[in-house]
Amino acid sequence: MSFPSFERAVAGAVLVFGWLMCAGCSDSTGPKTGALQVAVTTTGAELKTSGYNVAIDGGVGRVIPSNGTVTLSGLSAGSHSVLLAGLAPNCAPVGAANPRSVEVVAGDTARVAFTVACVATTGTLQLGLWDYTQRITDPRGVSCADTGTFMLAPVGSGFAGWGEQTGGSSNGSGLGICDTTRHDAFDGLQRPFWAITTVMWDTLTNGSVEGTALRFTTGWVGCQYSGALVTRLTDEMSGSVTCNSGIGTANGTWHARYHQPVGGVAIMLPTPLPVLVPGTHLGWFDAVVTDTGGRRLFGRPVSWTSDNPAVATITTRITPYTVITAVSDGVTSIRATVEGRGATAPVSVGPVRFAAVLAGARESWGLSTAGALYRWPEVALAFLGDSSVLPSPVAYWLTYASASLGSLGEFGYNSHGFNQACGLTADGAAYCGVTGDPISGVGVPQFTAVTAGFTHACGLSATGSGYCWGDNRYGELGDGSLTGGGPVLVAGGLRFTSLSAGVAYTCGVAAGGAAYCWGANNSGQLGDGTVTNRSMPSPVAGGLAFTSVSAGRYHTCGVTVSGAAYCWGWNGSANLGDGSTTDSPTPVAVVGTLTFASVSVSGADDVGGYDTPPGPPVAYSCGVTTTNAALCWGDNSFGELGTGSTAGAGAPAPVAGGLAFATVSAGPDHACGLTTTGIAYCWGANSSGALGDNSKTWSPVPVRVAGQP
Repeated sequence: MSFPSFERAVAGAVLVFGWLMCAGCSDSTGPKTGALQVAVTTTGAELKTSGYNVAIDGGVGRVIPSNGTVTLSGLSAGSHSVLLAGLAPNCAPVGAANPRSVEVVAGDTARVAFTVACVATTGTLQLGLWDYTQRITDPRGVSCADTGTFMLAPVGSGFAGWGEQTGGSSNGSGLGICDTTRHDAFDGLQRPFWAITTVMWDTLTNGSVEGTALRFTTGWVGCQYSGALVTRLTDEMSGSVTCNSGIGTANGTWHARYHQPVGGVAIMLPTPLPVLVPGTHLGWFDAVVTDTGGRRLFGRPVSWTSDNPAVATITTRITPYTVITAVSDGVTSIRATVEGRGATAPVSVGPVRFAAVLAGARESWGLSTAGALYRWPEVALAFLGDSSVLPSPVAYWLTYASASLGSLGEFGYNSHGFNQACGLTADGAAYCGVTGDPISGVGVPQFTAVTAGFTHACGLSATGSGYCWGDNRYGELGDGSLTGGGPVLVAGGLRFTSLSAGVAYTCGVAAGGAAYCWGANNSGQLGDGTVTNRSMPSPVAGGLAFTSVSAGRYHTCGVTVSGAAYCWGWNGSANLGDGSTTDSPTPVAVVGTLTFASVSVSGADDVGGYDTPPGPPVAYSCGVTTTNAALCWGDNSFGELGTGSTAGAGAPAPVAGGLAFATVSAGPDHACGLTTTGIAYCWGANSSGALGDNSKTWSPVPVRVAGQP
């Protein structure tokens, strides 16, 4: 049964009801999105005038003033991430997180507020103590890791640093890259950086803040320090350093963090001090002032007194360094006081007894029986023009068992930047130069002997292995390469009993007496019958058995097991002692029937060297016989043969005076010797006071070094 009329009526009613029910859900003009208002308040100094950026959900930012608002519309309803970007390094949000999560409601405006605090980047650098770390890598890939402390102080519109190294380590075959032992203060933030033949002392002397960047310059070499803020300028900073040397550019990074001193102060003085000769000075003497945590303090005024000024006085010549002046024989104490705390150091003034004496270029060095190194003329006040020409201490904080002076010496550095005076402590550690820089490296052993050349040096291990470091342009390090640095192991697996470093070459005596040489050979100084340079040990021709050899500039001499002296190489000054002036690339016997205990040959002065043509160099040789007679032969332009005249000698000529010598050391133009009774004498050129007799008058005969018993 059907009811069409009724069905149609019901259907129509449903349609009308459906229309009424959906009248509000058809396309409408109601809001689907919302808006976000961002407000920024910035406080502090040096605000960013260009404002910041507000980025939503990682999108492109919208500029907002440093103090202002911006409204972002058309945001879909829901959660959004809001990031305040474009902050200057000296500014940071305060309080809530950045970015933040914000809920946006359709048809409504959400609000978020940022507060930014900025610190000044100019003139507010925290002065005081900073802890730093640094790593520099040279063009060879050898790197140095350094740690230390420095103090920043205002200088004009910028600042300067005074610092102290407190440790370091080398990576690879470094040549004493980091000074790990010295704890003395010095001007500037300085540390040694070795680069093949150049030692670079970089001194952080001036600094400024430019916007948010830090800029430093160095006063001694071409180094530039730059940096930027890490967190706040008053807390932390880091940056890079670039140094230019003769072998290329060295690069590194550094980081410093401000550190407040802990507690009160403590003061220490270096002790024990070596004996001072009256009329000499102990320079660069300084107190070590620390906080109670042991960290170095700077800028604390120290007052100095001497208990007995008639024996020794102390004055500040260059702040903060003081100079002790020895007045007369006796004993006194030097006292240092800072903020009520004091320390004392005993000072003895009197004669010095030497265990060894060494002749260099316009200077001489002596090793005392107490293990202290002395140099004459002194170096303490050389730059002030009032130095003594008497023996005065160098590197006084170390005690040496032996020492070697290269053919140059002269303030410890030559034109190649290498320390020429080297010493060996009782524990086998090698130190070189006036400042006592340690020689270290990966795998480097303790040494039993050390020998200094012109731009390189070598050490002998307890097992007889040879190690060399420094310049290597001619293969003088003996490792088979021409790459400088080191210390490196001498190639060949030889076991040496002695080594001698000359000008750009090295010689050694192996177990059994065979002699070997390597390096420069332009005049046959290697003795292998050729004039070919060698980068590895080459046997000296002739099959002779030696007890010792002495390497010089262009010639070499040695003593055989029977006491005969042989020489080889250049002979233009009759310095080979064979009665001729003919060069010989193989050993020739020194004329006569003398029996020698040792020989010593002259090296180069500080304006010459291997690269200076041999014509005419100062070349001579000296020897001591088994009966303690000293004889010399060769050039005698400066009276360096000690014979009483300036006439050269082609054969051994006795040194005048009839003294009995234990050793003789031949320098470029003067010689020194130590008698069997332990008294040092020198003769020859003396324009700089190298003879040590308190004059600058040359002498063709031995004169007694002043200041001895």
